[in-house]
Amino acid sequence: MRHVLTPSRHKYEFLHSGWSPDIRITLNPVRIGLSLNYERGILSFFNVDLEQHLHTFYCSFLHYVHPCFALDNPGALTVRTGVEAPQYVHLV
Repeated sequence: MRHVLTPSRHKYEFLHSGWSPDIRITLNPVRIGLSLNYERGILSFFNVDLEQHLHTFYCSFLHYVHPCFALDNPGALTVRTGVEAPQYVHLV
């Protein structure tokens, strides 16, 4: 997931295999949640504060999944693990 500030809006890209859907997000997320179901090949992104689904990738994972987080500009990034997933992330 990448956030790009353009002259007209905040743009969010969900990159996978060289392709990104055009997703319009009207309220900028402050906290992003990730849900990974390795066995089913599902990786989902959520706006935690609004309990809003942002995007889901479907693929077959062949090896380990390694998370990577980075900031393009100075700022703060907090990663929390081991937190039980809220009910709204349980997609069918």
